[in-house]
Amino acid sequence: MYISLLAPSFLIGLLLALPNVADAQTRSAGPTSETQSQEGSLFKNETVIDDEIVVTGTAIRGIAPPATPVMIFDKQDIADSGVPSLSEFLQRVPQNTGGGSASEEGRSLGAFFAGSAISLRGFGSQRTLTLLNGNRIAPQGDGVFVDIAFIPAAAVEMVEIVPVGASSLYGADAVGGVVNFRLRDDYEGFETQLVTGATTSGDAATTVNFTQSAATAWDTGNALIVYDYFDQGGILAGDRDFTGPGLSETTLVPEIERHSVVTSLRQNLAERTTVLFDGYFVSSETARQSQFPFVGANLPLEENIETDAFGGTLTLQHRLGETWLAQGIATYSENDLNGFDIDTSTGKPTNIFGNEAFARFNRTSVLEAKADGELFDLSGGAVKLAVGGQFREERFDRDLGGTFPVSRYKRDVHAAYGELFVPLVGVQNRRPGVERLELSVSARYEDFGDADESLSTGEKSKRGGSTDSFDPQFGLLYAPSPDLALRASYGKSFTVAPLTTLRQNTRLTASTLLALDEPLDGAPNTLTVSGVDPDLGPETSTYWTLGADWTPSGVEGLRLSVTYYDIDLEDVLGRPTGSRNPSSPLIADFVVLNPTVAQIEETVDATGLTIDDIIAFGSGATAFAERGLASIGAIYQASTTNLSRQLYRGFDLIADYATQTAWGRAGATANIVFITDFEEQTSPGQPVVDRLSTPFQPIDLRARLGGFLERGAYRGNLFVNYTDSYEDNRFATARDVSSFVTVDASLSYDFSGHGQVSDGLRVQLSVQNFFDRDPPELLGLTQENNRFTGELGYDFVNASARGRFVSLAVTKSW
Repeated sequence: MYISLLAPSFLIGLLLALPNVADAQTRSAGPTSETQSQEGSLFKNETVIDDEIVVTGTAIRGIAPPATPVMIFDKQDIADSGVPSLSEFLQRVPQNTGGGSASEEGRSLGAFFAGSAISLRGFGSQRTLTLLNGNRIAPQGDGVFVDIAFIPAAAVEMVEIVPVGASSLYGADAVGGVVNFRLRDDYEGFETQLVTGATTSGDAATTVNFTQSAATAWDTGNALIVYDYFDQGGILAGDRDFTGPGLSETTLVPEIERHSVVTSLRQNLAERTTVLFDGYFVSSETARQSQFPFVGANLPLEENIETDAFGGTLTLQHRLGETWLAQGIATYSENDLNGFDIDTSTGKPTNIFGNEAFARFNRTSVLEAKADGELFDLSGGAVKLAVGGQFREERFDRDLGGTFPVSRYKRDVHAAYGELFVPLVGVQNRRPGVERLELSVSARYEDFGDADESLSTGEKSKRGGSTDSFDPQFGLLYAPSPDLALRASYGKSFTVAPLTTLRQNTRLTASTLLALDEPLDGAPNTLTVSGVDPDLGPETSTYWTLGADWTPSGVEGLRLSVTYYDIDLEDVLGRPTGSRNPSSPLIADFVVLNPTVAQIEETVDATGLTIDDIIAFGSGATAFAERGLASIGAIYQASTTNLSRQLYRGFDLIADYATQTAWGRAGATANIVFITDFEEQTSPGQPVVDRLSTPFQPIDLRARLGGFLERGAYRGNLFVNYTDSYEDNRFATARDVSSFVTVDASLSYDFSGHGQVSDGLRVQLSVQNFFDRDPPELLGLTQENNRFTGELGYDFVNASARGRFVSLAVTKSW
């Protein structure tokens, strides 16, 4: 109670006191004004790029992607946010929708497998490629997302986000975009940080985060190691007033304990040869529980999930001539997840939602060779080329425990790619009206072989999913003046079915299907084929963008950017839905009515099964027993296949401004996402449905607005997070869901200059959701005693149940 009242008042008082701080300070916090022109920036296309740096979105050193929008958040941006982890920082980026965080349970994919996932544009975490220092990481759980929770913020120099497709360089999974975590390599010494915080609503859920970093450098190299410990208390639905009845023991925020280590090493072996190594290890334990109204209020289902993961990348670089650099890269990573029930008492009800133990093991191995450099000079500058080839092995093992066999799946991937950068107009040949004109072309060919299944019983089989894909991208940048740059891009991206999808067993069932919503008298006995389509192909997308970046010379420190994107995602994996009536036009493309015996036999043969494998039940069992195949009146192909289509269109509006004022250095940022269209056609026979601004889907307007003021050793930050109102269309009469607005604030003080002990000491007080706003009410679909049951009572994709969170961070560099 006292924390709830005092924390906001205390922070407001400190922020208001900023202008009254004496001008004379022995040392300012953070960089000097000369080095701080990018402070708080969200969009840094114009940042000067080091000749040896490869920015995410290109494979060529020393250039910024000419036409591809790239968002860059540096370590100052992360610190200013005041959040306790990188995953929570990225949850506040408007372009990331519904990825899910281990720090907040909800019902997202990442949270379900005790991880933190990223979902750019709301495409799903399986369509967002996540990299560590430009290299792939083994996924977690069912292999469709990468857990980012283990990456300590103290180890990261910057986070780079490409919020559009990028398969032309990175291959599969980069449909929604790419997120790359670039590790620090810029300091020497030790850094110790302790962050502790708690919620102020209900039973306070505490968080403790301890990080110890050590870095050193010598004439021929440098090294970094970071240890991170994270401990989080849980929050149950019963701790929040807005949740529905019957779920008081359901976890909203799980209990987490995690240890992680990240390391980076660079060593020059000779004048032209360098070796680099990046590695990580993480061990975490997550405890959570679920409660379902029909098993009783006192019988929650409890489980504990343990995750152990490690990985490393070894890179050998060798310079060829003046400008070329050749690299050989070997990466191995694995993620082992074990889940089991905590409560094993004999009085515990049967868990109808799964077995009492389960395990998922993911392995990723990559061998890659690439080179980049200059080809020749044009009047506008040097033409540059990057080429590369890659071999990747993906493995996924599943162990359900008990008598179930362990299933192992493997897939080999071969790829070749290239990128060409052509500066047609540059500093040497610019003219009025044409300051810069740059063309970029990239393409990648990727071949996925069949997924090989090997059971612990010794059986082996080939699964569907063999495919290849050629994905180009074209980009053009035109700058009519030094202040204005116009850009356009067009490309294709793809992602293939995850191995966990290909593991579905093929089944043949014969039954009489009666639709609940459209009963059919005398429904035919239907042969249903379920499993995976043997001709399953990749999900493909076509995208194009138009954008403009304006840095007016008359207003130093101001940057404005707008990007329009149009993304058409086709062949999305799914199963036919919309009706259980074989005669319905909604599933007509997947049904054969009145088949001949020959057609039935052909269908059975195509599955690799036999007539004896058909499982008949219900009234269909009697007919099948009496008449055999002649009783079949319809064939229904209900396997997972390339089915639906999704269309995304919208704008990103990004601005930042920093300047020196009489009160100190100040700045403001704005990151606004305005989605104009999000439509889905779930199968060819069904109508196009508008999914935009509906429950658990992307909302048309999301924004994060912020500002900072730095005066002497003080630095204050204020952010406003906005999610627009929308309609709950799940009812006959749509219901309004209000907007969700939260405020985050932080204040830090750097004690350097007050003595040897205080040098390098920094303290920061932060408050997330300053005014303790509850998420907007989202009523459930079932009702009891005028209250809705069985649902959490809020949209966990677009809002948070955590409430106000107050934290104190103490950092010491020495």
